[in-house]
Amino acid sequence: GKQVGIIIDGADVESDDILTALEPKIGKLSKDDYSVEFMGSSLGESFFKEIIKAIYVSFLFMGIVVFWYFGTDLKLKSLGTFLTLLVGILMFFGNTSLTKDIIAYIIGIAIIVLYIKTSAPSFMVIFNVFCDLIVSLAIVNLMGIKLSTAGIAAFLMIIGYSVDTNILLSTKLIKRKEGSISERLFNAMKTGLTMTLTTLVAVLVALIFTQSDVIRQIMVILLVGLFVDMLYTWIQNVGILRLYLEKGKPKDE
Repeated sequence: GKQVGIIIDGADVESDDILTALEPKIGKLSKDDYSVEFMGSSLGESFFKEIIKAIYVSFLFMGIVVFWYFGTDLKLKSLGTFLTLLVGILMFFGNTSLTKDIIAYIIGIAIIVLYIKTSAPSFMVIFNVFCDLIVSLAIVNLMGIKLSTAGIAAFLMIIGYSVDTNILLSTKLIKRKEGSISERLFNAMKTGLTMTLTTLVAVLVALIFTQSDVIRQIMVILLVGLFVDMLYTWIQNVGILRLYLEKGKPKDE
């Protein structure tokens, strides 16, 4: 509830110069009064690469969960699980190697092809989450928001929320058999849009009343992600899943 310190971001400036400029305002500072952290280009590049790897592997593991739920062939599901575990081991265990990373990405592509060929609903969940993430990132970039670790946390929340809405849609359309496709779709949209609208209200309230820049950045990114998720889940995924179901219907229905 009160200010206990300040953070000063500086580029192309020495920390001693900042301290010298601050002394007339706040007096002499001892070593216990402040800390200095450096973010160099090599550290930033390494951090970015690790984030990309983590998101890539998380998508594959997320795909396996969905594949086990919507897939039908036990052998293929077991194969997909084994390959996903192999990708995770290659990415994050042992010495860093470009060859290991290339092999991991090739195996990952093979897993995605496996989803496409054997379980279209599983692939569509992953594809929609990917679209949600990329489009939200593009909009945030156009808004000129500089991402911090809080922003990365917000994008992870978007991934989780997008998975929820897409699994809700796929479950009600594919797993449920009572009623027509249109009736199941209406029920899914009623539940999913209610979830999204209540979350939007909570985000807007937090955005209006918060005084924290960290929380504000999280809420802005979540707001963008929720609107994008509505488009991709209830327009793109609905259209493709409906075509998928109607294509698989017996001719006498």
